[in-house]
Amino acid sequence: MPEREAIRVVVWGLDEIGLAMAHLVERRQGLEIVGAIAAEGSADQVGRDLGDVMGFGRRFGVTVQDDPARCLTEARPDVTLLATGSKVERLGPQILRAMEAGSGVICVGADMVYPWATRPDLADNLDDLAHAHGVTVLGTGLSPGFLFDTLIITLTGCCMDVERIRAGRIGSLAHWGPEALRKHGIGLRPSDWNEAWHKHRFGDRGGLEQSLHLIADSLGWRLDRVEKDVKPVLAEVRRELAGLRIDPGQVAGTLFTATAYVDDRPRIVLELLEQAAPEVEGVETGDFIDIEGEPSLSVRLQPEIPGVKATAALAVNMILPVVQVGPGLKTMADMPVPRAVLTDLRDLLQVSGITVEEELGRGWHAAGLGGHGAHPSDPAGANAP
Repeated sequence: MPEREAIRVVVWGLDEIGLAMAHLVERRQGLEIVGAIAAEGSADQVGRDLGDVMGFGRRFGVTVQDDPARCLTEARPDVTLLATGSKVERLGPQILRAMEAGSGVICVGADMVYPWATRPDLADNLDDLAHAHGVTVLGTGLSPGFLFDTLIITLTGCCMDVERIRAGRIGSLAHWGPEALRKHGIGLRPSDWNEAWHKHRFGDRGGLEQSLHLIADSLGWRLDRVEKDVKPVLAEVRRELAGLRIDPGQVAGTLFTATAYVDDRPRIVLELLEQAAPEVEGVETGDFIDIEGEPSLSVRLQPEIPGVKATAALAVNMILPVVQVGPGLKTMADMPVPRAVLTDLRDLLQVSGITVEEELGRGWHAAGLGGHGAHPSDPAGANAP
C-alpha cells in the first residue's frame, strides 16, 4: 500500500498562539507545514524563513508571505490554522479565501466558536459556503472553545437532569508585559478605570457569550437573554508585576461575568477573573465547574490551564477530525471528543472500506458477518452463496 501523504497545513497569523501552533504542527507526525502568512502589521516577519521566525535556528524552506491568495494557491493546504483576530466580520473574508483554495479552516478567534451568537447572518453564509466548497470550518480554543463550553457539555453527559451551571476561571497576568498591563487598566485608580473602560472597552473578553449559547444550544435550552458585567478588582496589598507597581486601592485585575437566562431564571453563569500577581494576596489560580443537577458535579483544575499552550493544542489536535467530518461550519459540540493524537496521524485517517450494499451482497445474513463464517442458524454454511 502506498504511503499516505502528510496533511498539508498553512499557518495564518504568527502571534504567540500562531507560533505555538506552528511548533506543534512541526512536532506532529503526519502533518506538514506548507505555508505561512503574516497577519497585518507584522511586516518584520515577511520574507523570512518560518524556522527563523519560530526561533528554531534552522530553515524550514517555508517563507512567510503577506499575500494570502498567492500562499494558499501555491501551498494547496488541507487545513489552514487561522490566528488573526476574534471578530467574525474580520475573519469571514479570510476564511472564505482559504475555502476558495480548497482548504478546511480551524480558527482560534472567539466569535468563531459560536458565531450564531452575534452574527447569525454571517454564520449561515459561512456554513453555506463551506458546504459549497466541500470543506469544514471550526472555531476552537481554550476559552471559548473548551473550558467554558465543550468540557461542560461533555460533563452533562453524566447527568440525568441539569438545573444550573456555574463555571469560573481565576487567571494570572504573569505573562503580560508592562505595556499590556497598562493598556488593560492595571494600576489605575477605580474612577480612572471606569472612565477608561467606558471610553475604550479595553480588555473586553469576547467569548463568554459564545460559550453560553453553545451550551444552551447543546442542552436544548432556549435563552431569554444574556447579561454581561465587568468590574475592576482592587489590590488590598501592594503588588508588583513586570516592573509595574500596584498600590492598595488601585486596579489589580478585572472580573468578567456573563449570565444566561432561561424561563427568566439564571441557568448558566460564567466568570473570568484575571489579575496581576494574585499569589501576593493568597489567591490560587484555577478553573472551576459546578453543575447542579442529578447528579450534581464539581470539577476543580489547579493551577489554571495555560491559555496559549492549550489553545494551540486544541487547534492542532482538531486537524484530523476537520479533514474527516463532513463539510460545513461546525462547533466543537459537533466534533469528536478532542484528544492529543500522539501517533502518526496518517495511520488514523479513515480508509474507504466495504459498503453496506457490498456487504449485504456477500450474504452476511446467511454466511456470517463479512461472509467469512457460517451463520449460527446454518452451521454448515449450506446456504452460503
